[in-house]
Amino acid sequence: MHPDPLETTLAACAREPLPSAPPDLASTVWREIDRRRRASFWSRARSLLDWDELFSEPRLAAPALVCALAIGALPALFWTQRLAQQRLARHSIHFEVFTSPPLAQLVADRPALAPPGAHAP
Repeated sequence: MHPDPLETTLAACAREPLPSAPPDLASTVWREIDRRRRASFWSRARSLLDWDELFSEPRLAAPALVCALAIGALPALFWTQRLAQQRLARHSIHFEVFTSPPLAQLVADRPALAPPGAHAP
């Protein structure tokens, strides 16, 4: 049975010594941690909302598109629902809805008022 070439390569890499860390690694890491802690919320959020960055990454493109659609669609949905409620309220305020049919008929059959100075026939 022949050994797997991947196993041979991994064994050869495991025998090699690890590279040494840079001498100022700890101070560089702590400096970066302090810099990120001092960064404001908006500077951190701005990097998340960079659309070019989001759409350049294929795994983030679909969620970014969904977020963009939600940001645009939700206010539009609430706006149209509010307009529909206002339209229904305006339609429901008409007084003929709340009056009895004979009274509504009397108002509809009443003769139009003649302008002042005009003679009735």
